Amino acid sequence: MADGARRAQDGIARYINHSREPNCEAAIEEGRILIEAIRTIPRGAELMYDYHLDYPGHHSAELKQRYASRCGAKSCRGTLLEPRQRAMKRESSRKRQTITMINSKMEGGYMEDVIVQVKAVLSTTAAYWKALTETLPADVLTRRPAPGEWSAMECLQHLVDTERMVFPVRLQALLAGRDFEAFNPDPQGTAPADTLTPASLAAEFARFRTADLAALAQVTGADLPRTARHSELGIVTLAEFLHEWAAHDLNHAIQADRAVMQPFIAGCGPWRSYFADHDLAQRTGTRNL
Repeated sequence: MADGARRAQDGIARYINHSREPNCEAAIEEGRILIEAIRTIPRGAELMYDYHLDYPGHHSAELKQRYASRCGAKSCRGTLLEPRQRAMKRESSRKRQTITMINSKMEGGYMEDVIVQVKAVLSTTAAYWKALTETLPADVLTRRPAPGEWSAMECLQHLVDTERMVFPVRLQALLAGRDFEAFNPDPQGTAPADTLTPASLAAEFARFRTADLAALAQVTGADLPRTARHSELGIVTLAEFLHEWAAHDLNHAIQADRAVMQPFIAGCGPWRSYFADHDLAQRTGTRNL
């Protein structure tokens, strides 16, 4: 199993090449993209899978050339793009398989508590940020733990952005069966305003979260198999979306805690090695903490 990631140090799946004669394939399980062998792979052999790039609309000659394939396989179609008809069939099959899986889990009782559990996580987040921003000094919250890493304040601003224009939009899209776009926090997100205190930003998040929890209260177990198309990930279900929402909250709480930890880790002397998993200075070679 290999889990791809945005940063090279976090995953090796990003290095797997495309081939029309693959020895493995990509599979999505519980929100993670896994690489699974489809035949016996000799030790030392290169891992390859068919990218099946799904690009909506007309596949012009220029577009195919932009995504040209040079895998060298006899069956090479000359492009990484999946033919539109085949892509639609794969998407339809993925939708049917997902709905069948969710219905099976619901019958077994596994999915019955999903909404309750997600609401429980989402209901704690505002209190966490309120306590953090009202207790810690602003310079600790705004300090970046390492170059390219978010400060706790930037994590909170991202949560405000997603609570305002991502999660409520996607919830309604999934309930209505409408497609929705991916969100890139770098060009689409906002930076924390210099005039806004951490506590004020936490209060803004709490207001949006209260409204979103009210919208979530209308969702029932019967809605969990509903699907919509994410512009990058393809067909996703409401159940998967709810899991991602809760995990997103927890992920950025961990990220914020790790940012706040850095000066304390740097100053704990011989105990520093105990925090190796969280010591960003040691991992990135930074020495400015």
